[in-house]
Amino acid sequence: LSVLGEAAHWAVCEPDAISLFPGQDGTALVLVRPPVTPDVPYGPVAFAIRVASNEDPLGSVVEEGILEIAPLSLVTADMSPRTGRARGMRASRHRVAVDNRGNAPATVEFVGCDDADTVNVQVRPRELEVPPGSAGIAQVRVRARHRFWRGPAVTHRFQVITHPLGGNPVRSDGTLLQEAVLPNWLP
Repeated sequence: LSVLGEAAHWAVCEPDAISLFPGQDGTALVLVRPPVTPDVPYGPVAFAIRVASNEDPLGSVVEEGILEIAPLSLVTADMSPRTGRARGMRASRHRVAVDNRGNAPATVEFVGCDDADTVNVQVRPRELEVPPGSAGIAQVRVRARHRFWRGPAVTHRFQVITHPLGGNPVRSDGTLLQEAVLPNWLP
């Protein structure tokens, strides 16, 4: 027993040989395990199973079928730099890189937030389509809501949540180090 066609690389017959006497039937299982890579297109894929007889080569047969490969988008997101510095009310700039390791395009939406409501997080573009096997980049701008004139730097934590349509959200954490408007060395 052998698998033919494009699916031959990721399909196997178990067992791959059956010994039968005349008039007997046998059953084999065909296991199809397509790899999770952008190289495997989604949609219909033709395949065939060849049953070749060692004793009667003319009695060999080929049965054809179609596999339906489901679209799959595997999205990861990473922010860089994770820590930004800003003086007063200025903004720090970050990037969120979105990788799609699936076989279908992924549409993702971005939401910027912080738990303490001390910063304003803007992500551009708000929505991004990433082709399979590719990466997309969104720009993130983080600004503190209030300024302070003197004192030690204040740390604000924020998140950018990447929501792939039909997938699990991916959270990227970042930090804004806000410095006072007037530097400490100024008398």
